[in-house]
Amino acid sequence: MIFRKATLIATVLLVGLGFSMQATDAAELNDGYLLGTWVVDSTDCTDQTAELVIFRDNGAVESVRAGKLEAAGFWMLDGDVVKAHLIASPAFFHDAKEGFGDLATFADGFSAFPIRVIPLNLEDNKFDGVGLLEDQVAVGVFQRCGS
Repeated sequence: MIFRKATLIATVLLVGLGFSMQATDAAELNDGYLLGTWVVDSTDCTDQTAELVIFRDNGAVESVRAGKLEAAGFWMLDGDVVKAHLIASPAFFHDAKEGFGDLATFADGFSAFPIRVIPLNLEDNKFDGVGLLEDQVAVGVFQRCGS
């Protein structure tokens, strides 16, 4: 008898949780959802200091700031994880990071690196992203531009 009541209560709670998740999750993560330009940690897509991430339908991804390409590569959706393989020159980040030292010697060099982004709290034009680069973790809010 107690087992039956506990099972009934658990079933009701799980069904209620499922409905509440459907009500709050207005967007579905798929390739089409990500396409376009997103501004990271800003709501102003015209802010020259803001990072823009552009997901293209041909599998290309770009990171742009102040009209300059900072990183480029390829992206794919693997389940609930966005995987990107990017190349960038450390010289691009010379002005962006104080105390990073003089990077002029890296002007002709490029590095490749994989990044994984886990999108959370999806809305139609916004999501929270947890980015993973080797042992580094960063959190950002992605807002769709032109929405």
